[in-house]
Amino acid sequence: MAGHDQRVNLIINHGRQLGRSLMLLVHYTTVFVAFVGRTVQWMVEAVKWTSLFAHYTVSVFDSIYRLLHWGKRKSVEAREICPSSHMQPQ
Repeated sequence: MAGHDQRVNLIINHGRQLGRSLMLLVHYTTVFVAFVGRTVQWMVEAVKWTSLFAHYTVSVFDSIYRLLHWGKRKSVEAREICPSSHMQPQ
């Protein structure tokens, strides 16, 4: 009878250990999934801010270009549009 009780206790202890291991597995899986979620969210934010910075930089350079070239060519002469239409008669 002692051998039987010992085997039953061994099975019970192994079941408890298996339950603890599964609980730890679930816990650490949850921690890992949360970490991956935060990492992906950080990467999305980094791409968003990089895109906004790029648009801002282009806008700044465009504004500087327009400021530097403002008023240099207010009108386009007709001969620049179509030089062949304003040829001198021979």
